[in-house]
Amino acid sequence: MPEAWSGLILIIAAIVVLASAVETFSGFAGTMIAISLGAHFYPVDKLVPIWVVLNFFMNNYILLRHRGHVSWALLLKQALPFMCAGVLLGLWIFPYLDGLPLKKILGGLIIVFAGSQIMRIFRGNLTSSHIFSRWQAGLLQFLAGGCHAIYGTGGPLMVYSLSRSALAKSVFRATLCTLWAMVNVILIPGFVLSGRLDSSSLKVTAWLLPSLSVGIFLGEIMHDRVNERQFRLVVLFLLLIAGATLII
Repeated sequence: MPEAWSGLILIIAAIVVLASAVETFSGFAGTMIAISLGAHFYPVDKLVPIWVVLNFFMNNYILLRHRGHVSWALLLKQALPFMCAGVLLGLWIFPYLDGLPLKKILGGLIIVFAGSQIMRIFRGNLTSSHIFSRWQAGLLQFLAGGCHAIYGTGGPLMVYSLSRSALAKSVFRATLCTLWAMVNVILIPGFVLSGRLDSSSLKVTAWLLPSLSVGIFLGEIMHDRVNERQFRLVVLFLLLIAGATLII
């Protein structure tokens, strides 16, 4: 284990347990939790590749175990194409966006979206009468891809794009995790080629695998025991937290 990690490994391991439990439970938000908390203890540029590899294992576990719940039509015909197009645009425009408060803008939008949905649920309207059209959802998914390319997370916008699709929580989670697994197939080779993912990072990743397993176990328990209304509220509150981490 790298010397710099010797005094911090237990803290990072606890963060991995929390992040992997949340993402196993909901299908998203693990990356925001892992990076926003972990950044207080370790450089982000070194932490991100380690988490992406752990995230790859976790999402493939969900895919393999719960593949029967994946909405392949929604994934392959809708979410993945629009998100990939957004990723390409985000990679292209990223050099020209230096200095703009993009994270704070995104965080504000996420808080507005999630807050309005939470208020609607507490007023007794669990589902919205307005369903996003293919192109309305596609625009959000396109923007999610751009956000993912620009600052590493498109999860909140992707979640919002699916929030009115009336997906069961098992389908919601399995489809999102499959999407992240596909995106990580592109990210991991990029980290290797850039030198950000090396033998030292992989050793740390190996040390954190037991923490990942604990988080997955806890997330599966929570997913089985939380009902649909509670699930929607938890997802929306996670969006609020995610938005706040981008603003702070």
